[in-house]
Amino acid sequence: MSTKSHTMERMLRALLLSCLLTCSLLAAPAKLDRLEVGSQIYTNVTIVSVSATDLYFSYEKGIKNVKLRNLDPETQKLFNYDPQAATQLERQQSQDDVRFQSSVAARAAAQSANAAQAAANPNDKRRRSSEDNIADPISDQ
Repeated sequence: MSTKSHTMERMLRALLLSCLLTCSLLAAPAKLDRLEVGSQIYTNVTIVSVSATDLYFSYEKGIKNVKLRNLDPETQKLFNYDPQAATQLERQQSQDDVRFQSSVAARAAAQSANAAQAAANPNDKRRRSSEDNIADPISDQ
């Protein structure tokens, strides 16, 4: 897949997710007297945002998010929870995280290699004063 089509696919996916979030938030109740998640009970809950996988809310002690899969089935229905869609989205998010971490690691390795190469050649002043470096030495000291 080309970079351009990959970028377009990501933009379309983001737009679709945005639409789904908006629709699900409009369908969700804005306030709940209580929200039970496992053994935790939250009171005076105000829904901030709903995604395919998570519920974001404020309550009397702060702000929190919980996985929709951890809610009881009746509460899941309030937020139009789809377990298959949520599983697929979590899998995609995990893959995206792995790709991001790999790109960060590759960039760090390349910068480290460039720094080692520049250090190996003390006559090469270009690397020591490039924008890639935080410090720009004024003198050789």
